[in-house]
Amino acid sequence: MNWSWEPARERTGDTIHCERAPELIAEAQVPELKTRTPEVMAAIESRRKRVPALEAAAASLCLGETNQALVEARPDGKGCPANLGELVSAENGDRMFLYKTLVQQNNMPPGDITRVQAAFAKVRREKAAPGTLIQLETGQWTKK
Repeated sequence: MNWSWEPARERTGDTIHCERAPELIAEAQVPELKTRTPEVMAAIESRRKRVPALEAAAASLCLGETNQALVEARPDGKGCPANLGELVSAENGDRMFLYKTLVQQNNMPPGDITRVQAAFAKVRREKAAPGTLIQLETGQWTKK
């Protein structure tokens, strides 16, 4: 996949319109893993096994999806699991490992990790279940 952060442009006749560039960048697809190493597969499997616990914690408002594509324990949760801190730490560790791997495999500059995270955060906000706590791009928390 060609992963470029150049501003996208729309062409109408002979005129190039750049007004929508920030929107189009936000709509960009996220990069793909090119090589599934044993470490990548282990992180993916580890995340897959955590899905039920993460979904239950999110449904109880114990955690939310941040605008950096990570999960964060939230103070208003009810009946949160005793291992919530471990769950959040393990999930965020695997996510960051995968984001860094995406940057490396797609030959992106290391500083582009924040853009990768922003792209994933947008997707996670869109796919979050109704009632899930999500952090908007502005930093404000809300229920979806």
